[in-house]
Amino acid sequence: MSETALQLDPPLIAWLEDRLPAPLLERTLRGPLREFVARPGKQLRARLVALSWGLSGGKGDPPADLCLAMELLHAGSLIIDDIEDCSEERRGAPALHLAAGLPVALNAGNWLYFAALEQLGALPIDERRALCVLRRASTGLARCHEGQALDVGVRVSSVAQRDVPGLVLAIAERKTGGLSALCASLSALCAGAPPRVERALEAFGESLGVALQILDDTGAVRCEERRGKGEEDLRNGRATWAWALVSERAPAPVYRSLQHLSARVEQGSLPPSMLVEELRPLLGRAGGEAARHRLDDAIAELRAALGPSRALEETAALVRHMEESYG
Repeated sequence: MSETALQLDPPLIAWLEDRLPAPLLERTLRGPLREFVARPGKQLRARLVALSWGLSGGKGDPPADLCLAMELLHAGSLIIDDIEDCSEERRGAPALHLAAGLPVALNAGNWLYFAALEQLGALPIDERRALCVLRRASTGLARCHEGQALDVGVRVSSVAQRDVPGLVLAIAERKTGGLSALCASLSALCAGAPPRVERALEAFGESLGVALQILDDTGAVRCEERRGKGEEDLRNGRATWAWALVSERAPAPVYRSLQHLSARVEQGSLPPSMLVEELRPLLGRAGGEAARHRLDDAIAELRAALGPSRALEETAALVRHMEESYG
């Protein structure tokens, strides 16, 4: 898929204008979303759709509406995440619930989910595959919300040290991994790939999403320029990969001390910056190592399932590019 075809922002904005013509919707839906989707992002979901399309034997570029639907789903999830996390910023600007108000942002985020399903239902494919696409999307979205329930409802300070890695993996497999798996599997379905290829790409998408979540979570603690996101996670008591990896490296007394500090941060009696300083040396470079191991395994499993091909080598190169984009 060409770089030009991956520039989704102008088509997405134009789609919003056509889809929401009523002037009364300008202030309450179209205007806020136009500004939000125009913010620069990585567009990793669209890239994953494109590479899965090539690996599935699809001709030319994947359906534009499929790429659009995945980016709509992702945009909606960012808006809802920011509300649930009380985030102040998204992509270099105020979070939508701060810029437009909580009711407007909540409605806009939910609307994007349904708009994405509408796009998937209009894909130019036969009825059998269309039904499979919608069923897969519904199941995938339910799974993502299960992961979100664990993410926002469980405080890491209350979880036993031995249980933290499993909890964090369950969250990542359902959220970031779940959406990435959905991108890959829907692309394979639309391309008419056989079931074994669909399954292989779905598994690859999940592993890729989990690896990128490892990089995102640990980079938020390790990298000074992303410190704000790391401190936000700590204030909310989120079970992240930083905690999962530290739980595997820290002696029990040290980990109990960290949990005590975490509880104080959640209560507001201790600044999260102090907990960041405690976690950093224990975390070290473990995040990058864990993500690289998972990515290498994912590529090897995909190669074993599909056999060598130019598309697979291009996929491996793009995966490395995705990895680098997370710092």
